Amino acid sequence: MSDDAKREEGTGDSRHTVLQHVSEITGEAPKVLLPEAEEEQGGTPFIDPKGKGSKLFPRGRGNYQILGEVARGGMGIILKGHDTDLGRDVALKVLDERLAKDPIVLHRFVEEAQIGGQLQHPGVVPVYEMGLMADDRPYFTMKFIKGRTLAALLAKRANPEEDRRRFLSIFERVCQTVAYAHSKGVIHRDLKPANVMTGAFGEIQVVDWGLAKVLKGGGVADELLAKQSRLSVIETVRSGPGSVGSDSMVGSVMGTPAYMAPEQALGEIDKVDERADVFALGAILCEILTGEPPYVSAEKERTVMLAAHAKLDPARERIEQCAADEELKELCRLCLAPAPAARLQNAEEVAERIHDYLAGLEERAHKAEIAATEAREQRRRTRLTLVLAATVVVAVVAIGFVLRQADQRAQAARLEALAQTQGALDDAAAKVTGLQDEGRLEEALEVARTAQLVVEADDAADLGLRERAQRLVELSEARLAEAARRRAVEAKNAALLAECERLRMRQIEAYFGFSPRDMDDRLEEGYAAAFREYGVDLDDEDLPAALEVLRENAIGVPAALAFDDWASLRRKRYAFDSYEVESVLALAFDLDPDPQRSRMREALLVRDQEVLLELAHAPELAEMEPSTFWVLSQGLTQFKLDDEVQRVVSEGVRVHPDDFLLNFRLGEIHAVENRAAAALYYLTVAHSLRPENAAVLAVMGDCFNFLSHLAEAHEAYAEAVRLNPELKGLHRFAAWYAFLSGRYEESVAAYEKVLEFFPYDLQWQFESDLARSFAGELPMGEIADRLRPGQLQFVHGMTAWGLVMHPDPAQRDPARAVEILAPMDLEGDASVGRRLALARAYLQLGEPEQAMPYLDAVLFLRQSYNDFFLAVQFLLRAWAQKDLGEEELARKCFLRAEETFDEHLFNGWEPIRNSPIDNLRREVIEELGELAKEGR
Repeated sequence: MSDDAKREEGTGDSRHTVLQHVSEITGEAPKVLLPEAEEEQGGTPFIDPKGKGSKLFPRGRGNYQILGEVARGGMGIILKGHDTDLGRDVALKVLDERLAKDPIVLHRFVEEAQIGGQLQHPGVVPVYEMGLMADDRPYFTMKFIKGRTLAALLAKRANPEEDRRRFLSIFERVCQTVAYAHSKGVIHRDLKPANVMTGAFGEIQVVDWGLAKVLKGGGVADELLAKQSRLSVIETVRSGPGSVGSDSMVGSVMGTPAYMAPEQALGEIDKVDERADVFALGAILCEILTGEPPYVSAEKERTVMLAAHAKLDPARERIEQCAADEELKELCRLCLAPAPAARLQNAEEVAERIHDYLAGLEERAHKAEIAATEAREQRRRTRLTLVLAATVVVAVVAIGFVLRQADQRAQAARLEALAQTQGALDDAAAKVTGLQDEGRLEEALEVARTAQLVVEADDAADLGLRERAQRLVELSEARLAEAARRRAVEAKNAALLAECERLRMRQIEAYFGFSPRDMDDRLEEGYAAAFREYGVDLDDEDLPAALEVLRENAIGVPAALAFDDWASLRRKRYAFDSYEVESVLALAFDLDPDPQRSRMREALLVRDQEVLLELAHAPELAEMEPSTFWVLSQGLTQFKLDDEVQRVVSEGVRVHPDDFLLNFRLGEIHAVENRAAAALYYLTVAHSLRPENAAVLAVMGDCFNFLSHLAEAHEAYAEAVRLNPELKGLHRFAAWYAFLSGRYEESVAAYEKVLEFFPYDLQWQFESDLARSFAGELPMGEIADRLRPGQLQFVHGMTAWGLVMHPDPAQRDPARAVEILAPMDLEGDASVGRRLALARAYLQLGEPEQAMPYLDAVLFLRQSYNDFFLAVQFLLRAWAQKDLGEEELARKCFLRAEETFDEHLFNGWEPIRNSPIDNLRREVIEELGELAKEGR
């Protein structure tokens, strides 16, 4: 077979290069080398393609020379190569031999090359090609970067104030590069000074996109990567020995701990988006301003924990104390906000902020320069006046000659001045266009107005030139006015959506029955007022025109979702298919073209259960907004389809894990089903998203109560009523659990508030008196004297309970407690507390044999009471067994009570010190003596 045939089939000499081919045809291969370029052969090859190291040679690339290893990391090595055809150095990134067969790692390696190849920006190192080495390992080539890292430049500073303007300019270029990547749907996930290269001629490039992620499609799922145990060999990437907090980490936690956002450090991959890069940019700015990144620790694991828990107080203090302008400090704090929603939303916003700041610095410097120039000009004019006065006589003698020369030069001067004016206007127009493209509209208008003044000052300027200058100003003013109009619309949109969101949160309280009776009326008026303020009045005859404004302002769909919430409120107040509901839903139909949501609204209006179930199982549901899940779940609730409601809400939380309402709804569903631990998980997430929402705390209080965490229940209820005092029913829970936690004075004050709302409720009046007695304000005997036949059994039972549990032994009267309880019904679940009170009364009277039957009866009702009663039952049983001489049983019962405390109750004793159950525990310990010590 001939050489030509071999080459056609790809089996010929792999070192047959383009230059060799040209040389065969022309007899000589051209070779152009720029000044100061490398030698023609790129230096002595480090690896001989025919030698032992040939497996590290690119297959089929005879024009490459491998000059040496540049760096080594967890995923592979970077080699320096030389392309002899083009006469340039390149960097070859080669995958580690151990990982070359791992499909997951191979995907990520290829994705890194593809991302770098498609990010066409001066701030991103260009990727030239991909290929295979001789041993089938993949590689890709990149521009070989010469320069120093930003980390190295920062380390050389004597202090953070040194050359700050230069570093801020570098930071602006970094932000612009990352903003470009964000516009392409790519996040870097490992931004830090060590990944920023600065060249000798002002080049700034963001490097190392190995942890980059393409948002919303494309690439291998990071969740899959996090589950691959084989990735455990990749501990750090591109990090030298001895580095700690600045090392890059991959796996479920990807990035560099010292610069890492909390959601990234927690490994919450689904939540990592552009805002994680914004946090890292803030971390770089923090190091520029203060000399250190946000998290500083000598141990990598410690740095990760600091990042996961957003321990930013030291960083905030350093930022506050640094000598930078307040505008820079505020930008840094905004980027470093622990909650992603509180940060700037992408790198473009950061770039705009830092650009505006630097532009302001330049403007102030320019104004100072103008002032200095004017001062110098004034001095020059003064000197000139003196010179002119001295030469006036000479000027009179020469005036005839000057006039003749002036006539000859005047015409030429006018033509030259006109050309200069035209050139100045052309330059100004080009600059105006550039500034407008960059969004710097105020500066563009100033340039246009200055250009118009120049034209107006030139007497030689004709009418066409003046009109052109005037049009430049008018167009600039129009662009600025349009931008101002857009900003006003955006502010107006934001105000409407914020008010609708506030009403939505209050609707939760109304939906779950925590709010005052007139809350529905207030919410109804709130929605109407919010849209009236925007310009949409449901009673207006020109409503279609108002809805068109919503569409023009690009708020049609968000407004439709708000109308869905409004319709949900009206469904509760009016008939399901009433005009009031239909009128609001009609607006949502008109504004939102989405077919799935339109079907849902129609099904809700006509109560079509079959369609709602179909929508609940539709694949498109996963693409819907959080409010759609909420409205659909409410519709299913109307048909009492509890399992479907839970499934829809659970799917909503999976798709939108950061949505407050869905987490709250799922927590409430679990709470209703007595799955308190599961409920608290979702409620805690909801509380972290909306700490000001009282309804969440109310349901959390119910869960803590179910788990017998009385102190936590009290704190949750108390905080709920503090946040929203209108939640009248919760005041009683806050008061009662303050009482059970031993905070008697606080309980008395809380009951005073309860009685303001419910002055005629006898049960709560009694509870208030009981709290006053335990606080030392009212004798317990006086409460017992008020008992009358026919009163609530609760009142009689709690009076007897108070007579045996009172913190003041002098107020106790066990005999009277027995007298009160003996005639009462002790059957059923409600009798648990009364049986325990009777048992304690007999123990206080020294009659343990009388106490045991009541304690034995309680055992058969175990399923009906919580750990509070369980702990009391075992304490009293230990006491009774000891008095009956059964010390081993007493010790075991006491030990069981202690285990209940440790495992279930209160999470420690401090929150309930001096509470009734704490007093009982200490009393039993005193009764048991040495047996208690053995049991403990």
